[in-house]
Amino acid sequence: MGVILRQSAVGKVPLQRHLVGRNGCTYLIQKFLQSREDSANTISLASHNSCNYVLKRVSPDQYEQARRIRQELSDSRFIRLHVDENEAESTLIFPYFTEDLLSFLQHISLPIDKTKGVLRDILRGIKALHDKDWVHTDLKSNNILLMYTASSSDEVDITQVNVADWDNAAKVTEGQAITGTQVGNVMWRSPEAHAGIRIGKASDIFSFGIIVIYAILRIHIFGFNQLPEGVEPQAEVLYRMISYFGPVPIGLLEHINDDRWCIALIDINRSFNESNPAKPFSSWKDFPQLDTKTKRFIGRIVELDPAKRATAAELLEDSWWYS
Repeated sequence: MGVILRQSAVGKVPLQRHLVGRNGCTYLIQKFLQSREDSANTISLASHNSCNYVLKRVSPDQYEQARRIRQELSDSRFIRLHVDENEAESTLIFPYFTEDLLSFLQHISLPIDKTKGVLRDILRGIKALHDKDWVHTDLKSNNILLMYTASSSDEVDITQVNVADWDNAAKVTEGQAITGTQVGNVMWRSPEAHAGIRIGKASDIFSFGIIVIYAILRIHIFGFNQLPEGVEPQAEVLYRMISYFGPVPIGLLEHINDDRWCIALIDINRSFNESNPAKPFSSWKDFPQLDTKTKRFIGRIVELDPAKRATAAELLEDSWWYS
């Protein structure tokens, strides 16, 4: 039996409440978690044999891509892969995770050793994708899912970390790049992803760097609730990015190689002076968590020049994990 998941409000239960997967399992749909009237994509919470699952209805292209990724990455425990599917309904069935990293860190105080453990597992997931020439394109802390247990003494143990929501992932082999479209969330994307020019594995690494900073400092350095009138989100993020990680290197300008974008980046770069100084990340002193080794490690990730960013494999070998 299929189930039509369209035109229902979040939190409500659909009229047809069951979906049968390819494996023959019947999933009882409990409620919608996400539903958009202008899209066939719908996410629902369901259960089978007392276990919770997430049912994700996607486009036919996304469905086929998910099957391909599952086939190529079936040996990775750091990538969120579907465990069942319904082709007629173009629906993928995933295990239910307790929480995403964004919300988790807003109410759980995790010691640095366990924080590093989470970050290392995220990087292992990124490496698994990159080893098969997949670029995620939309890495952010709410696309990192966690399973954990908490004891009565408030001790938290992370049991699983998965890189998730790769609906917009792209196969990018050596010598190729994504060009002509901006990818990812404006507050998490790399400088070249803002320009929509020559986006590749290094772009995922930059986004990972923003996740690292968020996990360690518990702040989103490019986040904002409301901007002054007339200030565009992208302009604000690029301003902060160049202030923290600049100045704009020649390598980035050569990588983008677009007059309009290069002029815009150079103009931002020139806006910093004695009366309006930049705030280099390497000089931040208000955070005791940012010792010299941590700044060095993060500095390898948030290089504005994509060619100078460390790869996932190189970062996994860094001594910072054991410091």
